[in-house]
Amino acid sequence: MVVDYERIETVRQFELFTKTETHTMRDRTRRRNYSPAHDEFRDTHEHHRAWG
Repeated sequence: MVVDYERIETVRQFELFTKTETHTMRDRTRRRNYSPAHDEFRDTHEHHRAWG
């Protein structure tokens, strides 16, 4: 099987939502169970995972 990578880069996947809608959905502060302490833990944990 031969894959034409140049063609793959030019073909865009159909997007169900716009970037603005996706950003709004991923906004942590708009969740009903939002907690600043949990958000801080998440950021710290993400930093530790990235570090190794």
